[in-house]
Amino acid sequence: MIEEELQSRKGRWKTTSGKRVLEIRPNVGFNKGKAVKEILKGFRSRGRLPLYLGDDQTDEDAFQVLKGRGISVFIGQSRVPSGADFFLRNPAEVQEFLRRCVDLRRTGIPAPGTP
Repeated sequence: MIEEELQSRKGRWKTTSGKRVLEIRPNVGFNKGKAVKEILKGFRSRGRLPLYLGDDQTDEDAFQVLKGRGISVFIGQSRVPSGADFFLRNPAEVQEFLRRCVDLRRTGIPAPGTP
């Protein structure tokens, strides 16, 4: 039924498969990577370290945008091909990672690029 509906509107929508999801988006040439670029434009880079965590194929564009500019983390099995810089296996590891980030921030360790 979904395929029939998409065929009747051919060219207006594109589909992307992800982890247990079929994403149907308007065919407008916008993705999470472009969204990250736009968000980063609003922040001065000095003293900021962008961090992006994602668990799906649809996050790969954002991982690519952050190469050399921030930290990207794929949540899931490391055997899944990804452009992310790092892997965390599950939400428990994400929680521990974020807790450690907060602890580092509280100790007063300066962010990269700050004097």
